Amino acid sequence: MCGISGWVNWSNLDLLKEIDTIQKMNQAVFHRGPEEGGFFTCSDALFGHRRLCVIDAAGGKQPMEYKKGDKSIVLCFNGELYNFQDLRKELEQLGHTFKSHSDTEVILMSYVEWGEECVKRLNGMFAVAIFDQEKERLFFARDHLGIKPLFYCIRGDSILFGSEIKVLLSNSKLVQPLVDKDGVAQLFYLGAFRTPETGCVFKDINELGAGKTITFNKSGGSFTTSGEKEYWNLKCAPHTDDLKATEKKLRHLIEAALSRQLVSDVPITFLLSGGLASSALVSLATSLAKSDSLPEQSPINQKSVLKTFSCEFEGDEKEYKEEIAGPKKPWMEKVVDNVQSEHTSTQCSVDQLLDNLLSPMRARDLPSFSKWETPLRLMLKKVKEHGVVLISDEGSDEIFSGYDWFKKEEALKMERLPWIGQCYAHFNKYLNSKVLNSVDYIKYGENIYKKAIERIPMLEGEDEAQQKQRIQSWLFIKYFLIYMLEREDRVSMSQSLEVRVPYCDFNLVEYCWNIPDNIKSVGDIEKGILRRSMISQLPRDILNHQKDRYPLSVQDTNYFIGICNILQIILLDSNSPILMFIKCEPINEIIENKNKQLYQTHENQVVIEHLIQVNNWILEYKVKFV
Repeated sequence: MCGISGWVNWSNLDLLKEIDTIQKMNQAVFHRGPEEGGFFTCSDALFGHRRLCVIDAAGGKQPMEYKKGDKSIVLCFNGELYNFQDLRKELEQLGHTFKSHSDTEVILMSYVEWGEECVKRLNGMFAVAIFDQEKERLFFARDHLGIKPLFYCIRGDSILFGSEIKVLLSNSKLVQPLVDKDGVAQLFYLGAFRTPETGCVFKDINELGAGKTITFNKSGGSFTTSGEKEYWNLKCAPHTDDLKATEKKLRHLIEAALSRQLVSDVPITFLLSGGLASSALVSLATSLAKSDSLPEQSPINQKSVLKTFSCEFEGDEKEYKEEIAGPKKPWMEKVVDNVQSEHTSTQCSVDQLLDNLLSPMRARDLPSFSKWETPLRLMLKKVKEHGVVLISDEGSDEIFSGYDWFKKEEALKMERLPWIGQCYAHFNKYLNSKVLNSVDYIKYGENIYKKAIERIPMLEGEDEAQQKQRIQSWLFIKYFLIYMLEREDRVSMSQSLEVRVPYCDFNLVEYCWNIPDNIKSVGDIEKGILRRSMISQLPRDILNHQKDRYPLSVQDTNYFIGICNILQIILLDSNSPILMFIKCEPINEIIENKNKQLYQTHENQVVIEHLIQVNNWILEYKVKFV
């Protein structure tokens, strides 16, 4: 896993005079690759790379060059290519030779052989930047689901790119932290849940979309581009497999995805929450290892004891006992006993939540959802002590329609992004008239939803209920999942840790997309088909355990009081930038009544936390509104 940065300019500007700038840009993502760094420099292009060594430490150094006469093809790549061994064999049969055993060189030689079409052959999580001196071309590509990030911007004749927004902002000569009216709307309507489709809040900074490429071709002293092009998307097709065939196919796809992702030169660890999806991956990995069915390059073998990790909140057990049939911890312990893993559990306290309130914002370069991200950050910090790679179950709820939103009729009828209704849709109550008059808050939300659904592929012959499920599935895979993957990427890379997500294998996602709801939820239980496919793998009580709600203890009264106290101090400072946007009266009402249960609601907590994040983000990033 890595961090990449770059600057290309074909005009008379000599980029060799900007070495200090690319070094600064590259240093901005040091945390993504603390083990080594490298640069490619010429008068037209500067590429920087930070590396976290996972495969072929000696041979996978970047930026990687392929020499063609006196011209170079230069690659910077962030991620992992899971089918690199198969591609390598194919390329060798075509006459190519290799100097290393790295997946990086396989991507480079794939471009040499197939050009930009090479991306259609890749299976993995990746953000790729290629500078082709012979063709005078700059090429970007991002993986199918958008697991790995790639940001870029155009400033005059310059093209800048990087793994995180902070890379671009580090080039202060060309990039300023500007936010316009659309950015303000994103801040207060979408909050943390922005996607490449909705923008990056910062004016004229772009994020390459999932399953897309973009090419810049030299034209005189400048360049031309036809914009982002889609090389992959979900396609509708009738699901012709019966229940048994679906169970078998699903099991095969999950095993194949997991097996590919267990190749590494460094130790691999596992997230184990006690839920169905993570339990299935841990159990499958154990079985594959015992049957000697894993690839030769996997660090896991028949004698391996898997290392598993979970995160709990202080008071979890009490809260879960009161709310549902049993706490989550016993279910996790059942899996640990079943697979005989070495398990480590971290606990997150209210004090830790408050102390790390702004850490997720600094990781994402945007206001974030701290209460979701801080516990993950604390757990991954512990994981890093035991390994460099973590297997996560992220994506399972989206592809198997596991959320309550798929079952609630009111959510299925919403003409807005379902999750916004629970988090940010009520912010207009707290924004002042100046903001509401300049930003059509309601229209912005309507346009976001309209844009989201107008591209949904529909299957002819589906009834209204099936169409609603397909719309919901599209929204969660193409929008909500992007936030979840971004969260996991930034939080994990802030700890210099690689997270792999087998449920986001595009072959698996394609298949699940067309499984009808009556099969997905067979047995009238969420993820019913996943449960059926794991009957021989997991104990029956774990298979039948329904999805737990998010721990209530994260909404602890002390946490709510704590963030109210923080915001109160901010509001007392007449120079606080958040005062430009809000009506103080309703906010002060919440703060003054923070000890009353009536005011300790989820909605109020989201509002208070977000205002703190926005205020500090403006100050720390020196944001200017235009």
